[in-house]
Amino acid sequence: MVTGYAHSYDCYEAFEVARLMQEEGGIDPNRVTLVSLLQAAANLKVRKEGRAIHGYAIRRKIDSYDEIIETSLMDMYSKCGDLKMSLSVFNTMNKRDISSWNALIATHVQIGQPFTAFELFQMMRQEDIMPDMITLANLLSSCGDLKFLRQGKSIHAYLIRTEVQLDLVATTSLIEMYSKCNRANQGRILFDRFEAQDMIMFNVMVSGYLQAGFTDKALETVRLMIEAGKTPNPATILILLSLSADLREMKIGKEVHAYIVRQGMGSNVDIANQLLSMYGKFGRIEIARQIFNGITRRDLVSWTSMITSYSQHAFTSEALMLFRLLVQEERLQPDLVTLVSLLQAISGLGCLILAKEVHGHIYRNQLEKEILIINSLLTTYAKCGSIDIAEHLFKSVVKKSQVSWNTMISAFGMHGKCLEALDLFYQMLKEGFQPDDITFTSILSACSHGGYVEEGWRIFQSMVEKHSVTPNTEHYNCVIDLFSRSGQLEEAYGLVQYLPPRERSSALDALLSSCRVYKNMEVGDIVGRELLNLNPNNSGTYTLLGNLYAEAGKWDAAARVREIAKAKSLARQPGYSMIESGSVKYCDSLTA
Repeated sequence: MVTGYAHSYDCYEAFEVARLMQEEGGIDPNRVTLVSLLQAAANLKVRKEGRAIHGYAIRRKIDSYDEIIETSLMDMYSKCGDLKMSLSVFNTMNKRDISSWNALIATHVQIGQPFTAFELFQMMRQEDIMPDMITLANLLSSCGDLKFLRQGKSIHAYLIRTEVQLDLVATTSLIEMYSKCNRANQGRILFDRFEAQDMIMFNVMVSGYLQAGFTDKALETVRLMIEAGKTPNPATILILLSLSADLREMKIGKEVHAYIVRQGMGSNVDIANQLLSMYGKFGRIEIARQIFNGITRRDLVSWTSMITSYSQHAFTSEALMLFRLLVQEERLQPDLVTLVSLLQAISGLGCLILAKEVHGHIYRNQLEKEILIINSLLTTYAKCGSIDIAEHLFKSVVKKSQVSWNTMISAFGMHGKCLEALDLFYQMLKEGFQPDDITFTSILSACSHGGYVEEGWRIFQSMVEKHSVTPNTEHYNCVIDLFSRSGQLEEAYGLVQYLPPRERSSALDALLSSCRVYKNMEVGDIVGRELLNLNPNNSGTYTLLGNLYAEAGKWDAAARVREIAKAKSLARQPGYSMIESGSVKYCDSLTA
């Protein structure tokens, strides 16, 4: 009975049966009982109960030289997050067999330490212990996490050379390794060769396609799974919800949601959290909140997903209210993701008091050294208008990241402090940091707004020559804007020619406005005609071009432009403001 419950979803009953066995039956647990109870403790991740079983085994001297109990203890401590105790048990073992090594290697794979897993494998081979399929499956998982395609292929070749018949576990591990190494098609070959695919293999294949961005093939594999008569399990549901969010296909998400309701799977917290996140990405905040309210046992992911959904869609007050409930009533400790989402919401609101309040929470919980938090705080203070606090915070960071430099340069540019942005840019280079495309976007934008034409042009030229960064559309737009603002319109138009035709509109719009400001008819006429060729139904272009002709005294040309716009029925949409007072709304036309 104890063993049966330990292998079921009701692991707590295993402890209850063990208690009854001692109190009512007068029977003491033996090694088989303890192994089953340790498995139950591992599944439930209850370290306290696991330690009690360990203590009982020591007092009754059941653990002495018992490899099965020692391996079970290692597994229990690992799954309960106590790696130190797991290593302690391992180091005190008189005889370490393949099972104990596998348990330790698997632990490091699960906690995200694949390099250590490889080191342990080398130590195991030094003790002349041959790997089995479980060892190789764990190593393949490490290869996938590290993107070690060459090593993964070596293991595959070893399996072929030793003529090992690939079973379900080995094949699934190989498919997962190839998928994580961006070789999903190679994984598909193995998938198609294996006749008896189970749900785990299907899930791995679908997940691999999603990671590689092949959403159409992921959907095709899901259809194949259903045609094969496989019933989707919770893992499949999570993958399908993720697929729906990635494809921006709410219809798929709703169908999966309906299946979840029919199958009574809504009480699964992981599924509820994924549903919440999916509807949040679709902007259906009201449905996301209904799901959040219906979760009986909310975990930190539930709260973070809801706060993130509110933040991304500018429901700042609701995000702040949830955060206060999370900390004050639920007594949960927010993680980095929660705090970054909250700071994003405050950035949109531009409220300095709230930014300081969250900063205080971060300081009290000793998170001020987390670089992700620091970068978010820098952005928030800059957007809240407090560039001085942002600068002080930046200077206090001992180990700055590339993102930290980029954020601070952008903050200076945002506040019109071009000289400070340039000084910081050169200081970053001096300290050995290599600028990336985001760095150049920030510094070129700062030069544009500050009017530093020569410096901006020099930095733009250095992108390829010194830093091997290929300029993108955003970089060209910054420099075109730089020349346009300074009246160097011919140079600006020359740079437009480097942009693909489909990406020229915004640059040409800015250039046409500058042509009107500097009364440059020659360039303005060329730019206007090109804009009309790119987008003949843009009423704004007709208005700008007509005004340009009128201000140059070319009334006939201005009249022709307006007649063309009128013939196309391109009337400018008037703006309006809506002021709500009580139950009455006042609308004022803002027509030009």
